[in-house]
Amino acid sequence: MEASYQVLEQLYKKMLLGGPLEKESQEYAFYLNLPFSAQDLSTSDFLKWPCVHHGNQASSVNIDATPTPVASMNLKMNFQVSNPRDIMLLQLTVIKMMLTKILSKKMEFSIKEKYSDIIEILLKPYELESKLIGTFHGSDKLLSHMAAKCLASLLYLQLREKAIVNKTWTSFCLKTLSDYPESNTISYCLWTLTAVIKEILKATCLQKAEILKQFLTSFDFLFEVFYCSVFSQHFENYQDMSLNPKVTNFLICFLELLEILIASRIHLKLYFTCQRIFYLKIFCALDIITWPIHSLVKKQFIVLLKRCLLHKVGEDVLNTSLPTLAEQDPYLDMDMLTLGNAFLQAVNLGWLKQLSISGKPSHFGGSEVQPGNKSLVHDLIILRASSLVLLKSLEIKVHNCTSANEVKAELQKFMSGLLTFLKQHLQPSLKLHHHCEWISKIFIEQDDDMLEATKASLSIYLKFTSIVTSRVEERSNNQATHHPLFCGTNHYALLPLASDPTAFGTNTEQKDKQIVKSKQSNLRIDNTSSPGTSQSLVDYDSSEDSEEESVEEKCLSNIKQTSLNLQDITEIRETISVTGEKNQSYLESTAKLLDPKESSNRSSFGCQAATKSTAYQTVISCKTLKCLKELERAISRLHRRHLFPYNPSALLKLLKHIDAINKNK
Repeated sequence: MEASYQVLEQLYKKMLLGGPLEKESQEYAFYLNLPFSAQDLSTSDFLKWPCVHHGNQASSVNIDATPTPVASMNLKMNFQVSNPRDIMLLQLTVIKMMLTKILSKKMEFSIKEKYSDIIEILLKPYELESKLIGTFHGSDKLLSHMAAKCLASLLYLQLREKAIVNKTWTSFCLKTLSDYPESNTISYCLWTLTAVIKEILKATCLQKAEILKQFLTSFDFLFEVFYCSVFSQHFENYQDMSLNPKVTNFLICFLELLEILIASRIHLKLYFTCQRIFYLKIFCALDIITWPIHSLVKKQFIVLLKRCLLHKVGEDVLNTSLPTLAEQDPYLDMDMLTLGNAFLQAVNLGWLKQLSISGKPSHFGGSEVQPGNKSLVHDLIILRASSLVLLKSLEIKVHNCTSANEVKAELQKFMSGLLTFLKQHLQPSLKLHHHCEWISKIFIEQDDDMLEATKASLSIYLKFTSIVTSRVEERSNNQATHHPLFCGTNHYALLPLASDPTAFGTNTEQKDKQIVKSKQSNLRIDNTSSPGTSQSLVDYDSSEDSEEESVEEKCLSNIKQTSLNLQDITEIRETISVTGEKNQSYLESTAKLLDPKESSNRSSFGCQAATKSTAYQTVISCKTLKCLKELERAISRLHRRHLFPYNPSALLKLLKHIDAINKNK
């Protein structure tokens, strides 16, 4: 036993140094052959097994022979080898390293060829894959984990080098998924699947899509049945499973597999059922928040929902950005709509009320915050993710509505429900002076999520103001045939705050009077809004950025001219800043010129409100875009000089996306 360990240690050190192997491949394979099979695991006590090697090579190798010492290596034992477990751990470590070096492009061809010969011997005479799978049935978690890592590398090697899927593994995988929940090896099966797909996605070869297609084909249909089986279980009838590591580990592995499957769909443009199932059958999975399981699993599930809706699935795992929306598969819009509608339906049935927010918030890893820390009262990760999922789902829903009334009803129902949910969990810290403040209060610690929430809110607003604007224009055109003096309708009479349930049904005339007064005070010309006196968000200057600043100033001027040029805006603002009486008399005189017989206070007031509404929206839009552009400019400067406190790539990406949307419109 000690001699075997010394041979393996010598082999391990040679591989670390990248030196050639002098002995025959069969001899090395003999010492790397795992000392048991799957049948042994079910019939024997692992710790009592002797270090016995089975196979045709046993008689040709002297087990007791002392290995030839190498001058540059110290072969002293680090600890006393007392059982075969130590031998097997070293065997698995060497096999994993050998597979990694075969997959590496930096290894010399002769050394890589030697390693490949050893692996081939381990596969054919010694049935390496069967023995690796056999360790999953044992109780030793470390051995099982090491075996799973070796198996994942082996499967990927066969896929990449020979374009074949291991039949032994396929049979094990299909049986394990079919036997759920009775199977006790399901977590290792899911973990290995995830690891292989990750390796395929990280590869630089051009045939990644074909490799993954071949890998997924074998179990695609069965995975749908397995997915439904997982979420159709009535876990609520079980006792508390939050302390059951087996259940927690299985669910975490399952969610990780779902995420990597979705990421592979987006990256490689494959549309298997297993890659779309989370979108198409999400409704049955939403009940997971009511299960008596560890809060970490629920948190991971909600974060996965958020990443799907934000188009950020797999970014953390793969450390790369996903392709742009223009490069997506043809089913993505439909699947996103299905996902968003299912979530809103669940919210309508009380999903938010069932979501438990722990009074003792924990880090994402699961460790609880110290009791003495009173600054954190609630788990903001779940609050942020849930709020953003609802907001993004609502954005998708709104953009697929066909009428302004439908949009208004959806906004009133879900936004008021969201505010009620947040106030329930954040009182008394959430004291809103305005309904939009909830965005900053919830997302203040996560600026990329804050910008996503802001972008979704603006998208909903723009969509609503555009079925409303077109509706007003249509109504104006229709009435102009019979009443030439009717110039338009006050947009804001149709546009109350979506999150304020009391705003709907307010008397139109009273609202119009309030808006007229507020616009007269808010829309006066100020020197700070002129292009020559605009101030940056960060007050510093550098000669190296002077050229860039001039270019960016041109960009800002282009933004200001999106709907009206700056001179037109100024003229309109000067006009509407006049007192109410002058506006009234001016509009009335204009109306009389058009048709003296049909002159009326209502028509002149409609013209006044429509003019002010258009000017106000234009000015606000320009100011908002200017602010966001300056924010991007300031952060970019700081990032280039390594002065920004963290990597703002995600934030800058969102800001550039907003700028691109504006230019397209």
